[in-house]
Amino acid sequence: MASARDWEERLRSVLDPEPRPLSGGFQDFRPAAVLVGIGVDPSGEPHLLLTRRTYHVDTHRGQIALPGGAREAGETPVETALREAREEVGLHPAHVRVVGYLPEVFTPVGYRVVPVVGIFSLPYPFHPEPREVDEVFLLPLRIWAHLRPHRVQVVRFRGIQHRVMHFLWEGRDIWGMTARILLAFRRRLPPPYGETPA
Repeated sequence: MASARDWEERLRSVLDPEPRPLSGGFQDFRPAAVLVGIGVDPSGEPHLLLTRRTYHVDTHRGQIALPGGAREAGETPVETALREAREEVGLHPAHVRVVGYLPEVFTPVGYRVVPVVGIFSLPYPFHPEPREVDEVFLLPLRIWAHLRPHRVQVVRFRGIQHRVMHFLWEGRDIWGMTARILLAFRRRLPPPYGETPA
């Protein structure tokens, strides 16, 4: 039976040890970070920590998201991701072990985002911030590994076509930056948790 410590070692071996910035054309984007939180339950099963945003926030209202936000002056990506996770869902930084990074991604609203991957133990007493978070939920990594997109959009951004994939799970539409980060994550993992459907 795998433990949170076992998962820590597995993930360190496949993640970037330092943030990998976007190349070219994004220097004017505002720096941000998100936490790709992996909660490991007592049976050793890993789960992705996700939220549904409220309709009171300024951007991405009602969307499925990873905890995160803009970096404050002097903050590292890890400090931002852990601060935001504490503010949004009540996950204390002391309970998260950071194990690595995924490559930086951009958002069309002008952010470049460092995904910080961290592990914590389940069950956990989440306390969502009611103005920002409507729901905190856990998506089993084993299920995410096999989800296929139920809809694909093609959009143009800065003159380049991009495919926007939507994944439906229990009535929740996971798409946009969140889906891109989670796809990049599962492509790093070996089966059965990292299988990418053909």
